[in-house]
Amino acid sequence: MATYNPVPVRRGSLVGPLIVVLLGVIFLLSNFRPELSLWKIFARYWPFLLIFWGAGRLLEYFVARATSRPIARTLTGGEVFLVILICLIGSGLFAAARGDWGLPRWSHRSIEVFGANYDFPLEAGREIPANATVVVNNLNGNVTLTGADTQQLKITGRKSVKAYSQTEADKADKATPLEISVEEGRVYVRTNQDRDSGRRRISTDLEITVPRTVSVTLEGRYGDFQVNNVAGPVEVNSNNAGVRLSEIAKDVRVSLRRSDIVRATQVKGNVDISGRGRDIELEQVAGTVTINGDFSCSIKIQDVAKPVRYTSSQTELSLEKLPGKMEMDLGSLTATNVVGPVKLTARSKDVRIEDFTKEIDITSRRGDIELRASKLPLANIHAESHSGDIQLQVPAGARFSLEATTASGGVKNEYSESIKVVKQGKSAEMRGEVAGSGAAAQVRLVTDRGAITIKKS
Repeated sequence: MATYNPVPVRRGSLVGPLIVVLLGVIFLLSNFRPELSLWKIFARYWPFLLIFWGAGRLLEYFVARATSRPIARTLTGGEVFLVILICLIGSGLFAAARGDWGLPRWSHRSIEVFGANYDFPLEAGREIPANATVVVNNLNGNVTLTGADTQQLKITGRKSVKAYSQTEADKADKATPLEISVEEGRVYVRTNQDRDSGRRRISTDLEITVPRTVSVTLEGRYGDFQVNNVAGPVEVNSNNAGVRLSEIAKDVRVSLRRSDIVRATQVKGNVDISGRGRDIELEQVAGTVTINGDFSCSIKIQDVAKPVRYTSSQTELSLEKLPGKMEMDLGSLTATNVVGPVKLTARSKDVRIEDFTKEIDITSRRGDIELRASKLPLANIHAESHSGDIQLQVPAGARFSLEATTASGGVKNEYSESIKVVKQGKSAEMRGEVAGSGAAAQVRLVTDRGAITIKKS
Protein backbone atom coordinates (compact mmCIF):
# COMPACT_ATOMS: atom_id res chain seq x y z
CA MET A 1 0.00 0.00 0.00
CA ALA A 2 1.41 3.36 -1.02
CA THR A 3 2.36 5.76 1.76
CA TYR A 4 0.91 9.27 1.57
CA ASN A 5 3.40 11.99 2.33
CA PRO A 6 1.73 15.38 2.67
CA VAL A 7 3.48 18.19 0.87
CA PRO A 8 4.61 20.86 3.33
CA VAL A 9 2.64 24.05 2.90
CA ARG A 10 4.58 27.25 2.53
CA ARG A 11 3.79 29.70 5.27
CA GLY A 12 2.89 33.21 4.31
CA SER A 13 5.39 35.97 5.02
CA LEU A 14 5.04 37.93 8.25
CA VAL A 15 6.76 40.99 6.79
CA GLY A 16 3.63 42.27 5.06
CA PRO A 17 1.47 42.26 8.22
CA LEU A 18 4.33 43.84 10.19
CA ILE A 19 4.57 46.67 7.65
CA VAL A 20 0.80 47.19 7.91
CA VAL A 21 1.15 47.39 11.71
CA LEU A 22 4.02 49.89 11.34
CA LEU A 23 1.99 52.10 9.00
CA GLY A 24 -0.97 51.89 11.38
CA VAL A 25 1.20 53.07 14.26
CA ILE A 26 2.50 55.98 12.17
CA PHE A 27 -1.01 57.09 11.18
CA LEU A 28 -2.20 56.73 14.78
CA LEU A 29 0.70 58.91 15.92
CA SER A 30 -0.29 61.47 13.31
CA ASN A 31 -3.85 61.53 14.68
CA PHE A 32 -2.64 62.10 18.25
CA ARG A 33 0.05 64.57 17.20
CA PRO A 34 -1.33 66.60 14.25
CA GLU A 35 1.55 69.08 14.49
CA LEU A 36 3.89 66.33 13.26
CA SER A 37 3.96 66.29 9.45
CA LEU A 38 3.36 62.66 8.43
CA TRP A 39 4.14 63.32 4.78
CA LYS A 40 7.45 65.04 5.53
CA ILE A 41 8.45 62.12 7.74
CA PHE A 42 7.56 59.64 4.99
CA ALA A 43 9.31 61.76 2.34
CA ARG A 44 12.58 61.61 4.27
CA TYR A 45 12.55 58.11 5.76
CA TRP A 46 10.62 55.98 3.22
CA PRO A 47 13.77 53.98 2.17
CA PHE A 48 13.79 52.44 5.66
CA LEU A 49 10.50 50.76 4.74
CA LEU A 50 12.24 48.88 1.93
CA ILE A 51 15.23 48.11 4.16
CA PHE A 52 12.94 46.67 6.82
CA TRP A 53 11.01 44.69 4.22
CA GLY A 54 14.13 43.25 2.60
CA ALA A 55 15.79 42.41 5.92
CA GLY A 56 12.64 40.65 7.09
CA ARG A 57 12.37 38.53 3.96
CA LEU A 58 16.07 37.68 4.16
CA LEU A 59 15.65 36.58 7.79
CA GLU A 60 12.66 34.42 6.83
CA TYR A 61 14.76 32.81 4.08
CA PHE A 62 17.55 31.79 6.45
CA VAL A 63 15.10 30.57 9.12
CA ALA A 64 13.26 28.43 6.56
CA ARG A 65 16.53 27.02 5.26
CA ALA A 66 17.78 26.19 8.77
CA THR A 67 14.53 24.42 9.72
CA SER A 68 14.14 22.62 6.36
CA ARG A 69 10.85 24.34 5.67
CA PRO A 70 9.82 25.16 2.10
CA ILE A 71 11.38 28.40 0.96
CA ALA A 72 8.93 30.89 -0.50
CA ARG A 73 9.71 32.95 -3.55
CA THR A 74 11.69 36.08 -2.80
CA LEU A 75 8.96 38.46 -4.00
CA THR A 76 5.53 37.91 -5.47
CA GLY A 77 4.24 39.92 -8.40
CA GLY A 78 2.08 41.99 -6.09
CA GLU A 79 5.03 42.74 -3.84
CA VAL A 80 7.14 43.84 -6.81
CA PHE A 81 4.35 46.22 -7.83
CA LEU A 82 4.12 47.54 -4.26
CA VAL A 83 7.89 48.15 -4.12
CA ILE A 84 7.72 50.16 -7.36
CA LEU A 85 4.73 52.12 -6.03
CA ILE A 86 6.52 52.94 -2.76
CA CYS A 87 9.60 54.11 -4.69
CA LEU A 88 7.54 56.37 -6.95
CA ILE A 89 5.51 57.90 -4.12
CA GLY A 90 8.51 58.27 -1.80
CA SER A 91 10.67 59.88 -4.49
CA GLY A 92 7.86 62.24 -5.46
CA LEU A 93 7.23 63.35 -1.88
CA PHE A 94 10.96 63.84 -1.28
CA ALA A 95 11.24 66.01 -4.40
CA ALA A 96 8.18 68.00 -3.34
CA ALA A 97 9.58 68.53 0.16
CA ARG A 98 12.85 69.85 -1.29
CA GLY A 99 11.05 71.93 -3.89
CA ASP A 100 13.30 70.45 -6.58
CA TRP A 101 11.56 68.28 -9.17
CA GLY A 102 14.56 68.06 -11.49
CA LEU A 103 12.59 69.56 -14.39
CA PRO A 104 14.10 71.87 -17.02
CA ARG A 105 13.63 75.61 -16.71
CA TRP A 106 11.70 77.02 -19.60
CA SER A 107 12.18 80.75 -19.11
CA HIS A 108 13.75 83.45 -17.02
CA ARG A 109 10.72 83.27 -14.73
CA SER A 110 11.68 79.79 -13.57
CA ILE A 111 8.59 77.97 -14.77
CA GLU A 112 7.73 75.16 -12.37
CA VAL A 113 5.17 72.37 -12.45
CA PHE A 114 2.17 74.64 -12.03
CA GLY A 115 3.30 77.79 -13.80
CA ALA A 116 5.60 80.72 -13.14
CA ASN A 117 5.73 83.36 -10.42
CA TYR A 118 4.73 86.88 -11.50
CA ASP A 119 5.42 89.69 -9.03
CA PHE A 120 3.49 92.94 -8.58
CA PRO A 121 4.74 95.78 -6.32
CA LEU A 122 2.29 97.18 -3.77
CA GLU A 123 2.09 100.59 -2.15
CA ALA A 124 -0.75 102.30 -0.30
CA GLY A 125 -1.42 104.63 2.62
CA ARG A 126 -3.80 106.98 4.37
CA GLU A 127 -4.19 108.91 7.60
CA ILE A 128 -5.94 107.00 10.39
CA PRO A 129 -7.09 107.77 13.96
CA ALA A 130 -4.33 107.42 16.54
CA ASN A 131 -6.41 105.07 18.73
CA ALA A 132 -7.80 102.95 15.90
CA THR A 133 -7.83 99.17 15.70
CA VAL A 134 -5.95 98.03 12.60
CA VAL A 135 -7.21 94.71 11.19
CA VAL A 136 -5.01 93.04 8.56
CA ASN A 137 -6.59 90.21 6.57
CA ASN A 138 -4.04 88.40 4.43
CA LEU A 139 -4.78 84.76 3.61
CA ASN A 140 -1.34 83.82 2.27
CA GLY A 141 1.86 85.74 2.86
CA ASN A 142 4.00 87.42 5.49
CA VAL A 143 3.10 90.60 7.37
CA THR A 144 5.52 92.87 9.25
CA LEU A 145 3.85 95.66 11.21
CA THR A 146 5.78 98.37 13.07
CA GLY A 147 4.54 101.20 15.26
CA ALA A 148 6.03 104.68 14.77
CA ASP A 149 5.47 108.35 15.62
CA THR A 150 3.13 109.03 12.70
CA GLN A 151 -0.54 109.55 11.87
CA GLN A 152 -0.24 107.63 8.63
CA LEU A 153 -0.83 103.98 7.82
CA LYS A 154 1.71 103.18 5.14
CA ILE A 155 2.00 99.91 3.22
CA THR A 156 4.68 98.61 0.89
CA GLY A 157 4.98 95.08 -0.33
CA ARG A 158 4.85 92.54 -3.10
CA LYS A 159 2.15 90.32 -4.54
CA SER A 160 3.23 87.04 -6.12
CA VAL A 161 0.89 85.22 -8.52
CA LYS A 162 1.64 81.77 -9.88
CA ALA A 163 0.13 81.47 -13.35
CA TYR A 164 0.80 80.02 -16.80
CA SER A 165 1.02 83.42 -18.50
CA GLN A 166 1.37 87.14 -17.86
CA THR A 167 -2.23 87.62 -18.99
CA GLU A 168 -3.53 85.23 -16.35
CA ALA A 169 -1.35 86.86 -13.70
CA ASP A 170 -2.59 90.35 -14.63
CA LYS A 171 -6.17 89.14 -14.38
CA ALA A 172 -5.55 87.74 -10.90
CA ASP A 173 -3.80 90.96 -9.85
CA LYS A 174 -6.78 93.11 -10.88
CA ALA A 175 -9.21 90.78 -9.09
CA THR A 176 -7.31 91.02 -5.80
CA PRO A 177 -6.60 94.71 -5.10
CA LEU A 178 -5.00 95.89 -1.88
CA GLU A 179 -7.63 97.87 0.03
CA ILE A 180 -7.64 100.14 3.08
CA SER A 181 -11.03 101.01 4.54
CA VAL A 182 -12.33 102.57 7.77
CA GLU A 183 -15.44 101.01 9.28
CA GLU A 184 -16.81 101.99 12.71
CA GLY A 185 -13.47 102.99 14.16
CA ARG A 186 -11.63 100.01 12.70
CA VAL A 187 -9.13 100.26 9.88
CA TYR A 188 -9.19 97.22 7.59
CA VAL A 189 -6.30 96.21 5.37
CA ARG A 190 -7.43 93.52 2.93
CA THR A 191 -5.48 91.73 0.21
CA ASN A 192 -8.70 90.15 -1.16
CA GLN A 193 -7.03 86.94 -2.30
CA ASP A 194 -10.36 85.13 -1.97
CA ARG A 195 -11.76 87.16 -4.90
CA ASP A 196 -9.66 85.34 -7.49
CA SER A 197 -12.03 82.98 -9.31
CA GLY A 198 -9.19 81.20 -11.09
CA ARG A 199 -7.98 79.51 -7.89
CA ARG A 200 -4.42 80.53 -8.66
CA ARG A 201 -1.80 80.56 -5.96
CA ILE A 202 -1.48 84.13 -4.68
CA SER A 203 0.84 85.27 -1.91
CA THR A 204 1.13 88.81 -0.56
CA ASP A 205 3.99 90.06 1.62
CA LEU A 206 3.29 93.35 3.40
CA GLU A 207 5.38 95.81 5.41
CA ILE A 208 3.07 98.12 7.34
CA THR A 209 3.86 101.20 9.42
CA VAL A 210 1.14 102.45 11.79
CA PRO A 211 0.79 104.97 14.63
CA ARG A 212 2.33 103.43 17.73
CA THR A 213 -0.88 103.89 19.76
CA VAL A 214 -3.12 101.62 17.66
CA SER A 215 -4.45 98.16 18.49
CA VAL A 216 -3.65 95.37 16.04
CA THR A 217 -5.47 92.27 14.78
CA LEU A 218 -3.79 90.01 12.21
CA GLU A 219 -5.68 87.29 10.36
CA GLY A 220 -4.36 84.78 7.85
CA ARG A 221 -4.21 81.23 6.63
CA TYR A 222 -0.51 80.73 5.85
CA GLY A 223 2.40 83.10 6.44
CA ASP A 224 4.48 84.64 9.20
CA PHE A 225 3.50 87.66 11.32
CA GLN A 226 5.84 90.13 12.99
CA VAL A 227 4.73 93.07 15.16
CA ASN A 228 7.07 95.60 16.77
CA ASN A 229 6.64 98.65 19.01
CA VAL A 230 2.86 98.84 19.47
CA ALA A 231 1.18 100.42 22.51
CA GLY A 232 -2.20 98.73 22.07
CA PRO A 233 -3.21 95.07 22.39
CA VAL A 234 -2.18 92.63 19.65
CA GLU A 235 -4.21 89.65 18.42
CA VAL A 236 -3.07 87.03 15.88
CA ASN A 237 -5.29 84.35 14.31
CA SER A 238 -3.87 81.97 11.71
CA ASN A 239 -3.98 78.38 10.45
CA ASN A 240 -0.21 78.19 10.03
CA ALA A 241 2.17 80.98 11.02
CA GLY A 242 5.39 81.85 12.72
CA VAL A 243 4.70 84.75 15.10
CA ARG A 244 7.30 87.22 16.41
CA LEU A 245 6.25 90.08 18.70
CA SER A 246 8.37 92.65 20.53
CA GLU A 247 7.79 95.84 22.55
CA ILE A 248 4.05 95.40 23.03
CA ALA A 249 2.62 97.65 25.75
CA LYS A 250 -0.63 95.74 26.34
CA ASP A 251 -2.07 92.23 26.06
CA VAL A 252 -1.10 89.68 23.42
CA ARG A 253 -3.42 86.93 22.21
CA VAL A 254 -2.26 84.31 19.67
CA SER A 255 -4.46 81.53 18.26
CA LEU A 256 -2.90 79.04 15.83
CA ARG A 257 -3.66 75.67 14.31
CA ARG A 258 -0.02 75.10 13.41
CA SER A 259 3.16 77.10 13.93
CA ASP A 260 6.92 76.68 13.77
CA ILE A 261 7.53 79.36 16.42
CA VAL A 262 5.80 81.89 18.64
CA ARG A 263 8.22 84.43 20.10
CA ALA A 264 7.25 87.39 22.28
CA THR A 265 9.64 89.74 24.10
CA GLN A 266 9.18 92.91 26.14
CA VAL A 267 5.42 92.56 26.63
CA LYS A 268 3.92 94.75 29.36
CA GLY A 269 0.53 93.02 29.34
CA ASN A 270 -0.66 89.42 29.46
CA VAL A 271 0.31 86.76 26.91
CA ASP A 272 -2.29 84.17 25.86
CA ILE A 273 -1.30 81.45 23.35
CA SER A 274 -3.56 78.63 22.17
CA GLY A 275 -3.46 75.97 19.46
CA ARG A 276 -0.73 73.66 18.20
CA GLY A 277 2.81 74.13 17.00
CA ARG A 278 6.49 73.62 17.67
CA ASP A 279 8.53 76.23 19.58
CA ILE A 280 7.51 78.97 22.02
CA GLU A 281 9.92 81.63 23.31
CA LEU A 282 8.76 84.23 25.84
CA GLU A 283 10.96 86.79 27.57
CA GLN A 284 10.39 89.89 29.72
CA VAL A 285 6.64 89.60 30.23
CA ALA A 286 5.10 91.89 32.85
CA GLY A 287 1.70 90.17 32.87
CA THR A 288 0.46 86.61 33.15
CA VAL A 289 1.38 83.88 30.66
CA THR A 290 -1.27 81.35 29.61
CA ILE A 291 -0.52 78.59 27.11
CA ASN A 292 -3.18 76.07 26.05
CA GLY A 293 -2.34 73.45 23.42
CA ASP A 294 0.22 70.94 22.25
CA PHE A 295 3.60 72.35 21.24
CA SER A 296 5.92 69.55 20.22
CA CYS A 297 9.43 70.99 20.47
CA SER A 298 10.88 73.54 22.87
CA ILE A 299 9.13 75.97 25.21
CA LYS A 300 11.47 78.61 26.66
CA ILE A 301 10.15 81.17 29.15
CA GLN A 302 12.10 83.65 31.26
CA ASP A 303 11.61 86.81 33.29
CA VAL A 304 7.84 86.68 33.86
CA ALA A 305 6.52 88.92 36.66
CA LYS A 306 3.15 87.20 37.13
CA PRO A 307 1.71 83.66 37.07
CA VAL A 308 2.51 81.17 34.31
CA ARG A 309 -0.06 78.56 33.27
CA TYR A 310 0.54 75.79 30.73
CA THR A 311 -2.00 73.12 29.77
CA SER A 312 -1.58 70.40 27.14
CA SER A 313 -2.70 66.81 26.62
CA GLN A 314 0.48 65.64 28.40
CA THR A 315 1.34 68.32 30.94
CA GLU A 316 -0.26 70.80 33.34
CA LEU A 317 1.94 73.44 34.95
CA SER A 318 1.28 76.46 37.11
CA LEU A 319 3.66 78.74 39.00
CA GLU A 320 3.38 82.13 40.61
CA LYS A 321 6.37 83.96 39.09
CA LEU A 322 9.40 83.17 36.98
CA PRO A 323 12.22 85.66 37.67
CA GLY A 324 14.62 83.08 36.23
CA LYS A 325 14.06 80.82 33.26
CA MET A 326 12.36 77.59 32.27
CA GLU A 327 12.84 75.26 29.32
CA MET A 328 10.52 72.39 28.50
CA ASP A 329 10.22 69.87 25.70
CA LEU A 330 8.35 66.58 25.27
CA GLY A 331 10.62 64.65 27.63
CA SER A 332 12.05 67.13 30.12
CA LEU A 333 11.53 70.31 32.11
CA THR A 334 14.28 72.40 33.68
CA ALA A 335 13.77 75.62 35.63
CA THR A 336 15.83 77.94 37.82
CA ASN A 337 14.80 80.79 40.14
CA VAL A 338 11.11 79.94 40.43
CA VAL A 339 8.55 81.45 42.81
CA GLY A 340 5.76 79.10 43.88
CA PRO A 341 3.38 77.69 44.61
CA VAL A 342 4.51 75.40 41.77
CA LYS A 343 2.26 72.57 40.61
CA LEU A 344 3.26 70.20 37.80
CA THR A 345 1.46 67.11 36.54
CA ALA A 346 3.07 65.26 33.63
CA ARG A 347 2.65 61.87 31.99
CA SER A 348 6.27 61.36 31.04
CA LYS A 349 8.88 63.97 31.85
CA ASP A 350 12.22 64.32 33.61
CA VAL A 351 12.00 67.33 35.94
CA ARG A 352 14.81 69.46 37.34
CA ILE A 353 14.03 72.61 39.33
CA GLU A 354 16.66 74.72 41.10
CA ASP A 355 16.44 77.71 43.42
CA PHE A 356 12.71 77.59 44.14
CA THR A 357 10.73 79.30 46.90
CA LYS A 358 7.35 78.49 48.40
CA GLU A 359 5.41 75.26 47.98
CA ILE A 360 6.20 72.81 45.19
CA ASP A 361 4.03 69.86 44.07
CA ILE A 362 5.28 67.60 41.25
CA THR A 363 3.76 64.41 39.86
CA SER A 364 5.35 62.67 36.88
CA ARG A 365 4.06 59.27 35.85
CA ARG A 366 7.37 58.38 34.21
CA GLY A 367 10.57 60.33 34.71
CA ASP A 368 13.24 61.37 37.18
CA ILE A 369 12.70 64.31 39.53
CA GLU A 370 15.56 66.47 40.82
CA LEU A 371 14.87 69.38 43.18
CA ARG A 372 17.50 71.76 44.52
CA ALA A 373 16.41 74.18 47.24
CA SER A 374 18.86 76.98 48.02
CA LYS A 375 16.96 79.32 50.36
CA LEU A 376 15.56 79.14 53.89
CA PRO A 377 13.03 78.62 55.24
CA LEU A 378 12.31 75.45 53.27
CA ALA A 379 8.84 75.25 51.71
CA ASN A 380 6.53 72.24 51.61
CA ILE A 381 7.62 69.73 48.96
CA HIS A 382 5.69 66.89 47.35
CA ALA A 383 7.36 64.91 44.56
CA GLU A 384 5.92 61.70 43.16
CA SER A 385 6.90 59.47 40.24
CA HIS A 386 5.39 56.15 39.21
CA SER A 387 8.66 55.15 37.55
CA GLY A 388 11.74 57.28 38.16
CA ASP A 389 14.40 58.37 40.63
CA ILE A 390 13.88 61.30 43.01
CA GLN A 391 16.73 63.45 44.30
CA LEU A 392 16.29 66.33 46.75
CA GLN A 393 19.00 68.79 47.80
CA VAL A 394 18.25 70.90 50.88
CA PRO A 395 20.37 73.74 52.33
CA ALA A 396 22.00 73.20 55.72
CA GLY A 397 19.97 74.44 58.68
CA ALA A 398 16.58 73.66 57.17
CA ARG A 399 13.76 72.51 59.44
CA PHE A 400 11.49 69.86 57.96
CA SER A 401 9.66 66.58 58.41
CA LEU A 402 10.57 63.90 55.86
CA GLU A 403 8.57 60.97 54.55
CA ALA A 404 10.17 59.19 51.58
CA THR A 405 9.08 55.79 50.27
CA THR A 406 9.91 53.59 47.29
CA ALA A 407 8.08 50.35 46.48
CA SER A 408 10.96 49.00 44.41
CA GLY A 409 14.33 50.70 44.78
CA GLY A 410 16.82 52.08 47.25
CA VAL A 411 16.99 55.13 49.51
CA LYS A 412 20.06 57.16 50.42
CA ASN A 413 20.39 59.65 53.28
CA GLU A 414 23.25 62.13 52.96
CA TYR A 415 21.68 64.94 54.97
CA SER A 416 21.17 64.24 58.70
CA GLU A 417 21.39 61.45 61.26
CA SER A 418 17.89 62.45 62.36
CA ILE A 419 16.60 60.74 59.23
CA LYS A 420 16.15 57.00 59.68
CA VAL A 421 16.32 54.47 56.85
CA VAL A 422 14.20 51.31 56.86
CA LYS A 423 14.51 48.61 54.20
CA GLN A 424 12.15 45.69 53.72
CA GLY A 425 12.56 43.48 50.67
CA LYS A 426 12.41 45.59 47.52
CA SER A 427 10.82 48.52 49.31
CA ALA A 428 12.52 51.14 51.46
CA GLU A 429 11.69 54.35 53.27
CA MET A 430 13.23 57.34 55.05
CA ARG A 431 11.52 59.19 57.87
CA GLY A 432 12.59 61.82 60.35
CA GLU A 433 12.21 65.24 61.94
CA VAL A 434 15.13 67.55 61.17
CA ALA A 435 15.67 70.54 63.47
CA GLY A 436 16.54 73.90 61.99
CA SER A 437 15.45 77.50 61.53
CA GLY A 438 12.03 78.70 60.47
CA ALA A 439 8.71 76.89 60.31
CA ALA A 440 8.82 73.13 59.76
CA ALA A 441 8.24 72.14 56.14
CA GLN A 442 6.48 68.93 55.12
CA VAL A 443 8.55 66.93 52.62
CA ARG A 444 6.98 63.89 50.96
CA LEU A 445 8.81 61.90 48.27
CA VAL A 446 7.20 58.84 46.65
CA THR A 447 8.20 56.56 43.79
CA ASP A 448 6.91 53.11 42.83
CA ARG A 449 10.03 52.10 40.90
CA GLY A 450 13.16 54.11 41.53
CA ALA A 451 15.70 55.35 44.07
CA ILE A 452 15.32 58.30 46.45
CA THR A 453 18.25 60.44 47.62
CA ILE A 454 18.34 63.41 50.00
CA LYS A 455 21.51 65.45 50.39
CA LYS A 456 22.78 68.90 51.36
CA SER A 457 22.92 71.57 48.69
